[in-house]
Amino acid sequence: MLKFPQKSGKPRLGEPTEKRLRDKERFFANISHEIRTPINAIVAMSQLLLKTKLDSDQKDLIKTVEQSGEALMRLTNDFLDYTKFGAKQLKVENVHFNIRLLILDVVTLFSTQADEKGLSIDCDIEESFPDEIYGDPNRIRQIVINFVSNALKFTHEGGIKIVLKKNSRKESFFSILVIDTGIGIPSEKINELFKEYYQIDESSSRRFGGTGLGLYISKVLVDLMGGNITIKSKLSKGSTFTFNLPLKFEVPKKGKTILLPETIKSYRCDDSFAIRFPLKLLVAEDNPINQKIIRMFLEKLGYKDTVFVENGLLAVQAVNRCPFDLVFMDIQMPIMDGLAASEEIIKTWENKAPTAVALTAASESLDHSYKKKTCIYKTLSKPVRISSLSEAIAEVYCYRIEKAILVPVV
Repeated sequence: MLKFPQKSGKPRLGEPTEKRLRDKERFFANISHEIRTPINAIVAMSQLLLKTKLDSDQKDLIKTVEQSGEALMRLTNDFLDYTKFGAKQLKVENVHFNIRLLILDVVTLFSTQADEKGLSIDCDIEESFPDEIYGDPNRIRQIVINFVSNALKFTHEGGIKIVLKKNSRKESFFSILVIDTGIGIPSEKINELFKEYYQIDESSSRRFGGTGLGLYISKVLVDLMGGNITIKSKLSKGSTFTFNLPLKFEVPKKGKTILLPETIKSYRCDDSFAIRFPLKLLVAEDNPINQKIIRMFLEKLGYKDTVFVENGLLAVQAVNRCPFDLVFMDIQMPIMDGLAASEEIIKTWENKAPTAVALTAASESLDHSYKKKTCIYKTLSKPVRISSLSEAIAEVYCYRIEKAILVPVV
């Protein structure tokens, strides 16, 4: 009688254990934090310099620094995502967000680069498309940025358009199209585009740059979100990259008034902002350069008395001493990290706790399970922009007022 070996329950050599997976996740988080922190400083300081009085040559030099920093950030994101995918650590989330604002933000991000090449860049959003949907805004934004970045790279005249619409074939899906008037792609090469490291030829790598990871990572992310990608292209006529994703949204509940994000966007990012959205702010951030950047941004918005601390323990102590409305909480800090600090604050103050906005150098948003057991309302990824800070402040202000007073719709 044949006897088969019994499983011992011990992992085989090379088989990942829970501890090894946790160690890898921690390692990737640390690497992401260490790489993105100095890039954050380069991009943010460049943006601040561009708002000062500069002659045309100085402005051109600073714009080059800013664009190089943005490109380095995208490259870093792709590389870290690639290594995470290999270690089975790549994740997507499902949160409520405004898809229209996301598309407009990408157009704004690339508008200067397009202008410098003499190209147009705009968007076309289907009128009936819902404002608020569920999904992973950071990953969707990452994919759109990858497609637009590629389109700009290979387009020399004409322009780029981002189209957002419901999928005509599947009602439960929506489509984002990035259309360019660029050099096009040979038909026999289209199916090869989403392979690891693939570039159409070596000369394109030397001429246009890139690692060949951006489209591969985009395909991986779209697959993880349950969607698909299609490409149409004609040589010398241009290309259309389309990704289709499941459409998940809820009709807003009636019975209360809220300040819509479009209204929030209408306020200028100057010192009048703090008058319109009066909140007592605390910032917990251990990196002195990041502290300096956030301080300068907040002062431009009119928040002159913001309190800064270097770790989570000091943040907890500050909240215990003085009532704050909003805490910008860095996730990775010494002594006590941002998650532990947020949990401690919510345990002590419960519904009187300040609202927290997490600051993270990781490429993806904070896991939704953490938000449930802390006072964290949303996550901002570094490099943090003044527009992101202002939107977060306005959203938290509306959230806190709405939570306290529900005004019936007349």
